Amino acid sequence: MRAERKSDRRRTYLVSRSIICLIIGGSMGSLLWVPTGTLQYTLDILVRTYLLFLGTVMAHEGVHGHLGGTKRANSLWGRIALIPSLVPFTNFRRTHHLHHAHTNEPDSDPDFFMKSRHPIEIPFRALAMPHQWYFWLKRRNMLNGKHRRDLYINYAVIAGVYAAAFLLVGPARLAIGIVPALILVSILLWYPFALKTHEGHSVGSSETRSHDYYGHFLYWFSLGLSLHRVHHEKPQLSWIELKSYVRPAPGGSWGGFIPRRDIRLPDRVRTSLVLWLLIGGIAASPAAAQWRALSTTGYAAGGLAAAVGPAFAANSYEGGWTALAAGLGGGLVVGWLIGDSAGDRLERGEALSNGHKHAIRAGTVMAGAGVGALASFLVINGSGAGGEGIASDESIFGSFVAGGAALGVLTQALLDSRLEPAALTVVPAVGGQGRTEIALTVTL
Repeated sequence: MRAERKSDRRRTYLVSRSIICLIIGGSMGSLLWVPTGTLQYTLDILVRTYLLFLGTVMAHEGVHGHLGGTKRANSLWGRIALIPSLVPFTNFRRTHHLHHAHTNEPDSDPDFFMKSRHPIEIPFRALAMPHQWYFWLKRRNMLNGKHRRDLYINYAVIAGVYAAAFLLVGPARLAIGIVPALILVSILLWYPFALKTHEGHSVGSSETRSHDYYGHFLYWFSLGLSLHRVHHEKPQLSWIELKSYVRPAPGGSWGGFIPRRDIRLPDRVRTSLVLWLLIGGIAASPAAAQWRALSTTGYAAGGLAAAVGPAFAANSYEGGWTALAAGLGGGLVVGWLIGDSAGDRLERGEALSNGHKHAIRAGTVMAGAGVGALASFLVINGSGAGGEGIASDESIFGSFVAGGAALGVLTQALLDSRLEPAALTVVPAVGGQGRTEIALTVTL
């Protein structure tokens, strides 16, 4: 068993090192070719961008000891892989281990730098990301003499390679071939595979701190970088070994070509989603008419928000909160208008129109379906479902929504009599000691 394991590791080293050789040859050697025309220049830049991206992935393998059996071998191949991207492996190795130890912790995670206050900052932060590590380490007195010497050697090798390229191909070809690729690879690497794989920046359990992408397409495109949660929980696995953890791409993602993430929400976020659902339904009606809290279309809007919100949240926290807020706002407006109109008619002793009744009944049923949708979302993401048959995500979603809708039907059946005006009877009576009293009989 141990011999088989060693054999597998050697094959992994061979495959990854061969990829690094192809990256160096393709990204730097192709500078000797001079494209003609816009199409060729575009293709040249895009291919080099992808090769540089793969170089960062292979360097990441080296940080975790998957490029060789010794620290020296991993450092050597990691440095080579990062030469085209102008990033010193020395800083990357030091900060990446800190990133794993303190994922998403603002003062202790060097990669927390990617969390921006405004979207416009993201491309600039992506460009600065690998170079700000030096200053991050310096501010925390984490740069010793050995690290500095290693860093100088690392930069000297990079400078030497680019000086040779400068002499061979000239400044114009070097600038046009490298600068756009460096910009694009920064965004390609740090936005989808760093910012989005940690979006929400939870500091809860390990499964909530990182996210995976579904599907084999992104696995092969990123050579395993798409399985970010699995990597954080099992960093001892190489990119080849991660393949068995790929989850099938969900429906509607074109087989994974449209990126979809598996996000495990922390408990506090799940609780807040439930609270927003309840607020979206109950707040849509005046407290004076208690039945409105359960039967106006404000509750329908809250239920719809619960169903739509998680669908957005699967790809973006911001999208999920926006959908919930929109559902709440719509519930407040629609629920108030219909509920207030219905309340006025009932208070005047008038019967509700069929339109009013149907709207209120539909609201309660849809609210139940929304609660079921939210419950299924929490179950699927909480248990990592994805089974087959009755255990599949689709079956869980369908059964919960159907059960919630049935509960809504039952609730409305119990409340249906309250959609009729109250019967008020005034009866004069003779009270104790011969005093005249008024007795009011109200039938609901």
